[in-house]
Amino acid sequence: MKLFSWNRSKFVDCPSCGITVGKDSLICRKCGMRFETRLDSGYVGEAIDHYKKGIREQKSGRHKEAITHYTAAIELLPIYTLAYNNRGVAYQESGEIENALLDYEHAIKLQRKLAVAYYNKGVAYKVLGKLQHALINFDVSIRFNSTLAVAYDHRGTVYQSLGKHLYASKDFNTARRLKADTS
Repeated sequence: MKLFSWNRSKFVDCPSCGITVGKDSLICRKCGMRFETRLDSGYVGEAIDHYKKGIREQKSGRHKEAITHYTAAIELLPIYTLAYNNRGVAYQESGEIENALLDYEHAIKLQRKLAVAYYNKGVAYKVLGKLQHALINFDVSIRFNSTLAVAYDHRGTVYQSLGKHLYASKDFNTARRLKADTS
């Protein structure tokens, strides 16, 4: 996945979809994301640094520290969709499911078709035992990214819990096929 990175002095990558836009742009021509502020290289670079530190902390199991870095990235760049999504994951891994759901919602508000945010939201609802809500979010995630094998796996487990074994079997088979295609 491509993150915000400076290509040339007058251009930057959209924090939502990764397409190159002019740093004075107010809207991305590909995903339609509206920028609340013009993209400033100082803030962008610092936000990226915090985002990357957040990823490192999260991979090391230090979720509170990851949340701190993602929060700093968001404060510097309030349109940083992936920082909201990843902070949601860190909250979820810390057991703060409600905060995670708020961050996934914010990421979705910034980028309506962010499949991974719907997937993560589905996992959160599944943890809470709200299986119908989980199912809806897995469905949307798959609609926006039909190659997201983990979404099929999780949706399959929800179908299985709901006694819809034929649907579960179909999703598990699709997930297996997708995983085999990428290996």
